Amino acid sequence: MPACGFVFNSEFDVSKLAYGADYDNTQSHSPYFGKYLTELAEHLVQERNVRNSRIVEVGCGTGAFLRLLVENSTFGNTGVGLTRATSGKGPTLAVAYDSSVGYMTKRCTNVLADVVICRHVIEHVPQPRELLSTVRRSLQCANSPRIYFETPCVEWILRNRVIWDLFYEHCSLFTSASCASPLSAADSGA
Repeated sequence: MPACGFVFNSEFDVSKLAYGADYDNTQSHSPYFGKYLTELAEHLVQERNVRNSRIVEVGCGTGAFLRLLVENSTFGNTGVGLTRATSGKGPTLAVAYDSSVGYMTKRCTNVLADVVICRHVIEHVPQPRELLSTVRRSLQCANSPRIYFETPCVEWILRNRVIWDLFYEHCSLFTSASCASPLSAADSGA
């Protein structure tokens, strides 16, 4: 539907992807990117009160960002990271990882959270409503549920001609408006 702003690859075949032991998209080795992650974690703790929370990070990779939120004991956070990509650089702290899933599927209904973080994952998911519905279910027991989603904005990509962000693994891309629709539907239980 052209008016909705949702861009997707109708020929996408998830079986053509290989997120395994050799897949590593870690960017935290970059000082600039590391600073961004640190500032984002500080923002979530200070401005969004992500404290004393059960955090689930969907698509956590090696867990670098999740560690920023759970390693500081004054935050009081615990974390579960879900990832399909495991580079063998396992966690060194008490954070549970489930490497059998890359994002929250119906198999993750027992994962309860106060905060769900999903950074650069939803654009890789061919059925984003399923992901959002599972996120909603995981937050059902939270007193103050919060989500943080980060995804490329297709309006920005097209306006700035950033064609290298249009690649096979990005099977679902959103405009600001098309991102709001499934989030609202998930919020209402639809």
